[in-house]
Amino acid sequence: GMRGLVSEGECPVGGGPRDGSGPLGDTGLCPMNDEDNEFDVEIEGMVGPRGSVTKITVEESPISRRLAKGSDLHGKLVSMLWSVIQDSMTHIEQREEDWTEVDNQNRLYADLSKGWRKPDKTESETKKNFPFEGSIVIPVSRSILDTRAAILYSIFMKSDPFAHLEASTGADFRGARLFEQLLQYDFRLSNLQHVIWQLVTDTDKYGLGCWYCSWEQDYSLEAQEVSSVPQVIAKLLGIKPEIEMVPSISREWSNVRAINPRKLLLDPAVSPVETRKMLFIGHRETQNWIFFKERQIDDGAGPYFNVEELREVSKAYRRSTAKWQEGDYSDKTGDIDSKYPDIDISYIQMKLIPRDWELSESDRVEKWQFCVAGEGELIIRAHKLEYAHDEFTYRVGEFEPDEHAPFTQGMGTALIGGHNLVNWLNGSHVSNMKKIINDQIIYNDNLLNSKDVNNSAPARRIRLTQRGKVLHERGMMSINDMYGQFRITDVTGAHLETARQIYDFLQRIAATPDTVQGAPLPTKRTLGEIQGMAQSANVRLGIAAELLDMQVIMPIVEQMIANRQQFMSMEQAVRIAGDKASSAGREVVMVSPDQIRGKYDYIPHTPTVPPDPSRNLALWMQIGQMLANSPLAQMEVDGRRIDPFMVFKEILFQAGVEYFENFTVPATSVVDGSGAGGNTPGVPGVGGEMKAQVMSNEEVSKGVDAGNLVPIG
Repeated sequence: GMRGLVSEGECPVGGGPRDGSGPLGDTGLCPMNDEDNEFDVEIEGMVGPRGSVTKITVEESPISRRLAKGSDLHGKLVSMLWSVIQDSMTHIEQREEDWTEVDNQNRLYADLSKGWRKPDKTESETKKNFPFEGSIVIPVSRSILDTRAAILYSIFMKSDPFAHLEASTGADFRGARLFEQLLQYDFRLSNLQHVIWQLVTDTDKYGLGCWYCSWEQDYSLEAQEVSSVPQVIAKLLGIKPEIEMVPSISREWSNVRAINPRKLLLDPAVSPVETRKMLFIGHRETQNWIFFKERQIDDGAGPYFNVEELREVSKAYRRSTAKWQEGDYSDKTGDIDSKYPDIDISYIQMKLIPRDWELSESDRVEKWQFCVAGEGELIIRAHKLEYAHDEFTYRVGEFEPDEHAPFTQGMGTALIGGHNLVNWLNGSHVSNMKKIINDQIIYNDNLLNSKDVNNSAPARRIRLTQRGKVLHERGMMSINDMYGQFRITDVTGAHLETARQIYDFLQRIAATPDTVQGAPLPTKRTLGEIQGMAQSANVRLGIAAELLDMQVIMPIVEQMIANRQQFMSMEQAVRIAGDKASSAGREVVMVSPDQIRGKYDYIPHTPTVPPDPSRNLALWMQIGQMLANSPLAQMEVDGRRIDPFMVFKEILFQAGVEYFENFTVPATSVVDGSGAGGNTPGVPGVGGEMKAQVMSNEEVSKGVDAGNLVPIG
């Protein structure tokens, strides 16, 4: 704030005297002299004769200062944000039970205490889901979901590069090729294989997958010369400059990462696939305090504030909802955990009018980014989203996208009932077989030694009692007459066939027949039948891939393009073959921000989108053959004709030869017949430009006879 520069008779902010008659009311106080108010002030001009300031501009305090912990604005805003977050958490928790069951089935975990799951998703109080303690879990869901994930993953990863860019105009053609290499660099730093696999498995198992796109920069220390005197004078005086390590950008890229569906914060009023229509979207995650300390706004290293107060919020509870990995690691001990705690953070992007929440004077709808720590205790980040594409940086995909439903189930959820039934049938059969294999006999302990009979060790020896020995020696009773075996019939033999039929039905639902899984067929089939089943399954999975591409991958690639054009600040080395690389003596080309920045419209072709027609080498080869065998090449239309050389050059480019000029030489004329400059050795050169004309054999013969044409050679 500015104090002591305002005369006692006037208040430059209020515009009137301090006697209570000004627009500030009867307080008689000037906010610029008030200890409870601080302003950022810019002064222009000079002080007048009465000590009044000629012009004062009062600027708004930074948002980080106005959202200090305990302020009225902080309390008002954090209450609103936490209410939104809680509604979203309640919305996503409706899926928690199904998702946990899917995880248990895929990890072959059997909860012996869990009741039988009824069709209405309630549990039976008397019947158990797995009543057979000695049985194993058959990986029904695991085999189907792994097969589907492998096929979907291969569909997305078949393209190299991952995203082709089509130039909307001819002027952008070379820029599109360079941009593709930049995107490949971004995908490599984002670990593309992992985020693709995570998106596929999340969407297939849970019915919900999400990507988050952001612009990232890494910094490293760079040695720079620092001198208190100008460089020219320092050289004259022989003063050596000091070396100072200064942080500088080491790399920058458009980053993509997968978000845990359990941690998503979605607008309950809108379908997950309608991201653009949402009022808000975000996610929750656990971060260590050090992460925010490194990126605090006070150091100019990031957007986070209230970092010191962050230590006081509720600590994170790293508890899993799945019983197979149940654990509570919140009771940490030691100085390291008390000084650098783990904290639950809610990241949320929201549409709002800043004036309504006293964030700024703007009355237009804007998208803002917030971070709320703990259980709605502290705001540590608040600013307008700076992305030029003006979109939420999240994209959500569903296995069965439905714009009219709040959420839909995934394939993993659809397989829960069948998985449990198949395992019950197999478990009952195994349990019954154990009863048959185990001895169940009637014997008289006066004839056989009880300890020997009850000993379950292999190769056991059973001794006769004294009475049994006497009866056996006298021939009065045989050994077989001393005990009797219960007759037990396996009534569960048909369960295996029933389980097989159910498994076949589950495979039909999931489009993963035995032929796709690489398993032998139970009956002989013709090659046509096998190929037909595999093709039908691939078509169904291909449609699922296209829908996922449309929902998530394509919009994120478009955001990555926009981020590069907006934020790229340093030259990027791109590995590419061509004359630029050879002339520079290296295999890379430096791409500057100016080469990709501007109003360029690059159309991305992701793996499921048909490729750019200009890249179809086979098509261009057919065009070249057609022109070679057709008079169309010599026809003139409006004074123009097709240039076979340019067609040939394009064919080479589609084949990967991007710099055909490297293989050409100047077409100069030579008269000494040496062949230099492109002429055939032994053939006299022709002065000026040689014009060629294509004639039929009959016309050539007539020309030779008339003396107008001379054969060569």
